[in-house]
Amino acid sequence: MATPPPPAQPSTEELPFRVLVIISRPLDESELPNIADQWALYSGLSAVKTPARLDFLRPPTIEQLRTEILGGYDVVHFDGHGSFGRRCPSCSGLNPPEGKKCGRCNAVLEYEEAGGYLAFEGEDGTVDSLAAEDLAGMINAVPGRPTKLVILSACESAKGGDASLLAVLTREGVPAVMGMREPVPVELTVALSRPLYAYLGAGNNIKEAFDQARPSLAKLPKSEEGTPAEEIPILEGDGTGARIVDRPMRGEVVVERERIFGVPEYDFVGEFIRGDPPRGRKGLLARTVRALNGGERLVVLTGQGGIGKSVLGAEAARRIAWRYPGGVFWRSGAEIENMSLNELLDAFVNVFGYEFRTRLVDEKRDIVLGYLRDLGTASLIVVDNAETIKDPAVFRFLEGIPRPSAALVTSREALEREGTHIDIDEMEPLEATRLFIVEARRRKPGWGEKLTSSDLKAMRDISGHLDGHPLAIKLAAAMVGSDSLATICQRVLAAPHKEVSTRFDFSYNPLPEGEKELLHRMAAFASSATEVVIEMTSTLPLFEGDATAALPQWRDDLTELVRKSFVDTVPVTAFDDSGDEVTWQRYRLHSLMRQYASGKAGEGAMKIHLRRAANIFLAYATLFEEDYNALQAEHENILAGLDWAYAAKEWEMVRSLVSATEFYLRTRGYWNEDKIRLKQAMKACESLGDKAGVAISLHQLGILAQDTGDIDEARRLYGDSLKIAQELGYKSGVAKSLGQLGMLAQDTGDIDEARRLYSDSLKTFQELGDKDGVAKSLGQLGMLAQGTGDIIEARRLYAESLKIAQDLGDKSGIASSLHQLGMLAQDTGDIDEARRLYAESMKIAQEMGDKDGVAITLANSSILEEGEGNLDQALDLIRMAEKLFLELGSPKATQARQIRERLEQKAQDKPSSFGRIKRWLGLG
Repeated sequence: MATPPPPAQPSTEELPFRVLVIISRPLDESELPNIADQWALYSGLSAVKTPARLDFLRPPTIEQLRTEILGGYDVVHFDGHGSFGRRCPSCSGLNPPEGKKCGRCNAVLEYEEAGGYLAFEGEDGTVDSLAAEDLAGMINAVPGRPTKLVILSACESAKGGDASLLAVLTREGVPAVMGMREPVPVELTVALSRPLYAYLGAGNNIKEAFDQARPSLAKLPKSEEGTPAEEIPILEGDGTGARIVDRPMRGEVVVERERIFGVPEYDFVGEFIRGDPPRGRKGLLARTVRALNGGERLVVLTGQGGIGKSVLGAEAARRIAWRYPGGVFWRSGAEIENMSLNELLDAFVNVFGYEFRTRLVDEKRDIVLGYLRDLGTASLIVVDNAETIKDPAVFRFLEGIPRPSAALVTSREALEREGTHIDIDEMEPLEATRLFIVEARRRKPGWGEKLTSSDLKAMRDISGHLDGHPLAIKLAAAMVGSDSLATICQRVLAAPHKEVSTRFDFSYNPLPEGEKELLHRMAAFASSATEVVIEMTSTLPLFEGDATAALPQWRDDLTELVRKSFVDTVPVTAFDDSGDEVTWQRYRLHSLMRQYASGKAGEGAMKIHLRRAANIFLAYATLFEEDYNALQAEHENILAGLDWAYAAKEWEMVRSLVSATEFYLRTRGYWNEDKIRLKQAMKACESLGDKAGVAISLHQLGILAQDTGDIDEARRLYGDSLKIAQELGYKSGVAKSLGQLGMLAQDTGDIDEARRLYSDSLKTFQELGDKDGVAKSLGQLGMLAQGTGDIIEARRLYAESLKIAQDLGDKSGIASSLHQLGMLAQDTGDIDEARRLYAESMKIAQEMGDKDGVAITLANSSILEEGEGNLDQALDLIRMAEKLFLELGSPKATQARQIRERLEQKAQDKPSSFGRIKRWLGLG
């Protein structure tokens, strides 16, 4: 399979102005402790309402800037650390202007002049300083399109008088420079940048835009030195009267999106402690980045549960994403039951399209390996919670990833594998204290602003007793909402903590019984859950004999569990039927917390809770059987419920769950998963003595094999299903199998055999008086007649099928027959009649909410209009079809995209192309 091209970007000539954004957060620069700010700024600037292109410098290194700035930018926006001081000639570290020796490496500084510097990053994420004179030199060296404005969202960038960053840049010829008198938070940068860029895009000159944007800071708090926020920015330079654009412009900001798939967002708290190797969370992060930058193809982060491996893995993946143009792909073993190589490879569906899921695992592996070894699509695969993975093929694949691609793995258990292994131990005392303060302020804003020495000692004692365990520290910090620091310290010091079973007792034991019970019930969920699902497990009897008490205060209990850090909230964004973006909350237990809560509930109670969870998702799957988006949202929970039912030999539940989800799994391309589940259903039917159910399962497995191109296997399965149905006298099953065998015969060119099988199927349905089956058989015979050129017979058969469907009031059958008649009219050149029939078919499908039927008709209509030379109309139709296929997660989306791209290029097809396109889409 060919590597897909990168997303098209608008040409530079079309853009009113260009902005180069540099977000630098050196790991060893303590003045910038919150490296997560860079993602907040990225999101904030991406929402600017102005017709500009924002390019983010990746990586934020001096050498990358030297190359990138030659592209010509109207605005250069630096957000990071600025300092007036002395730069170390040995390590490039920044030191106070009065410093005699470097605080990092002890190099002598007495011969270094103080000046203004910006803290860029080296490739490993540590500091690399750039002098203001050097930055000005780069800007002035750009030919053709000089930079008009430099924005320094950098602390102290206007400090130092004539030697400050701002002063040096203006003196060296930069037309306009905006700097900061004092340290600035990311909130100030975002609040100022949005209106500033909007006013620049509206045609204001730089000074006007600056003056109009400053009042947006009026509501922000004063600085620590008491300066009003709107007085912190300062603008200077001879070119402040220049305009970025000559006239007011309208439009949206254009931002090149990073190819990051599934990487969670965490708040990162840590310190960089120098040493060989460096310590602290930032030190561990630097080691991880260095290993990957050094060409290591497998890096493993190892440590106990809840120690922060996932946070480190996610932060490393985001910081080094620039190195992997093919993308960063995240998979977690914690929420995928028995993750195999097949599930791991499915992460690449974002690249290859939904039909990628339909391929066999060996073929998937070869396609992905080809993608990974290409320099242009080098990728990083991150596997979180790998200790749950039992499939050895996963680790063989990860060890064999071709350079320059790589894998980053987190695991509780040490892996006897190749590569670089980094142990994640307890947090350092200073960063543990910082984490406590950050988490405490989430519950009680302003907490800890005036800490005493005894307060600091109490926090050190807490983190020390908790072995610097981040999750335990968060739980302790969450108690500040109801307890004093001294009380929290007493409880923590009095509690045992060495084992998972007792690790969180200091926070769990004081919980009211309702909160404990809700926590136990939520531990039964395999993944995050919606509030609706939590309400069901809290209030409803979910199976016969379910005597579990209701939790009338469940909503308040849930709020408290979130506040106390036992439960996390996960924002999920999607699009509703109107195309509007909506966000809602899901609730999740950390895998270690799930283990802990299960232990507190006890084995007997967890059996009940697991049974309740399985029943919840059975009811959910049955209710939303035809709503594939709803099923996708609870995919992991539904399948975990099925696995529980199968392990518990709850055969009725297994049979019902597979029945409710089988078509969803097949339609969404979970072919291997579908195969597993159908085999589970067959085992359930065998155990229940349901031979007809066994025949149905074999029949569905045959359809699956046929859809994935394994014709011999499909024929065998249909034959086995047919044999059982014949032995049972299950004539309806016999007729269905005959019909599918007829389709196989037709597909392989055995027309006489296909006709015989279709006729036998029709005869059986007629004997049963099964009018619905008769209509479907007539439709199959009609397609056979159409395929062999017998147009008159095809029209007669379709008409008979249509009449029966109309008599039955079967809207689906009516729409299908009208569609087939439309294809017939199209093939015979009766274009007006084809349009009429397609329109009638689509109207019925729309009334039914049959998006797949609507999309197929739109696609066929597009092919029709292309044949008539109406390319604009054909494009509109295929775009609508593609949108619907994407919403459904249909494999047909990729083929629709190929048609759209071809039409957009106005390429001419050979006469035989229409037939190929129809077959690709499964339209005839």
